[in-house]
Amino acid sequence: MFNSFLTSRIPRLVIAATLTAGCGSAASSVDAGRTTGGACSPVSGATNLLQSTLPAGDAYGNVAADGRYVYFTGGSALYRVPTSGGPAETVYAGGLAGGFFAAADGTVAWVPGTSGQATGLTVKDASGVRPVTLPSGAVPTWGKILMDTAGDVFFELDLPSGGRSHTWRWNPEANAAGEMPGVGMPDAGAGTNLYWADRGQVIWSNNIDDPTGGIYATDISTGTPHQLVDNSVTGFGGMVGLDASNVYGAGSICPGPGCAFTISGVARGGGAPFVAYQSETAYWTNGLRADDSGFYWIDWSTQAIYHARATGVPATVVVSLTSSPIIPAQLALDACNVYWLDSDPMSGGPRVMAIWK
Repeated sequence: MFNSFLTSRIPRLVIAATLTAGCGSAASSVDAGRTTGGACSPVSGATNLLQSTLPAGDAYGNVAADGRYVYFTGGSALYRVPTSGGPAETVYAGGLAGGFFAAADGTVAWVPGTSGQATGLTVKDASGVRPVTLPSGAVPTWGKILMDTAGDVFFELDLPSGGRSHTWRWNPEANAAGEMPGVGMPDAGAGTNLYWADRGQVIWSNNIDDPTGGIYATDISTGTPHQLVDNSVTGFGGMVGLDASNVYGAGSICPGPGCAFTISGVARGGGAPFVAYQSETAYWTNGLRADDSGFYWIDWSTQAIYHARATGVPATVVVSLTSSPIIPAQLALDACNVYWLDSDPMSGGPRVMAIWK
């Protein structure tokens, strides 16, 4: 599941990235919720937020941010660090099924288990650690889970009756889980890909090979879905993010030495897809993300993080990584900062880096 990029400068630390196969992929096993709003802490210059040490040699990865904390996983633990800086808090120590977790506004949910086998769902919020009660014999499906800013958790569940997985929702007020209407098409034999729970919508897709296949947005309050694009539309091979108006995907990312790429967009209410951004030069692109402030990516060729707002406006360097012991494969965003994982040149343990957007 994990692919790693590791420079020869620090061979003891692995920064893991969750990637799907094929050109143009931009999938992730984590979801940080909405990137706008929240009480994030802006930093000046590249800053290491981690004020404690963690062991070298572990597979650290799956970085995410929710405005209050930066989260990341080790081989058998889920950690978080305040965006204002501080020691690492071990949210959970134990097996993580695929490293899947979701966070929003200080609440975090994760899937305990082993590689390839989930065993349940657990949430940590202001009330404490709460295991989610599921039907007897039901287990979360191997795949991404989502959380909105209200603390609702959305996940795929394999039921003991068999068949395709169904999308469920855990509600923090009721402390109860039930099927989420309008997300997925299990009765049609279709698998579901969950992308984001953001501003009252769940963004998802299915793999039906007909006009009903494609990318959808479902209203969380009513369970009403509407199709954004069908599977015949090119340019959305890897979903990269969303803002208040649009959902974005990329379909032209290539491995090294790199190539120019195009980001496509479609309105969250539906409509004709459009070209949202075309890079002005070639990049060895990794970790491509989008939020309300634009598009961000890591270039392994020039070893830097870039930001762009619109086609025709040159991309700018957010931060150079040429002096870093490793070049990361992922980045995370909140309303203030860009975050990534690095390694300490002395200890070889991880550093949680941040820079103001």
